Amino acid sequence: MMKIFENLTTEERETSQKVSKEIQRNPEKVAAYCTELKRIGPPTYEPKWIILHGIGVYDEPREGHYLKNVDANALWEEVLKNRCTPQKG
Repeated sequence: MMKIFENLTTEERETSQKVSKEIQRNPEKVAAYCTELKRIGPPTYEPKWIILHGIGVYDEPREGHYLKNVDANALWEEVLKNRCTPQKG
């Protein structure tokens, strides 16, 4: 994310954040996003950036960089719950 926004001005970054928050608060836009998210479905690739993020921060049992006993379906349901619920405020 940092690389994506690194060339934006402060004003452009602030505008982007404002628009993103407005979208997250709009139930119709969240529903449209959620419909597309469900259509695409959960990742089928190995998300190395997720696996490598926060190494040493988590207490979960690991095998090298990989979490053990990951419930992929529960993670996907959590993503849908968090992403498909309009934000308040």
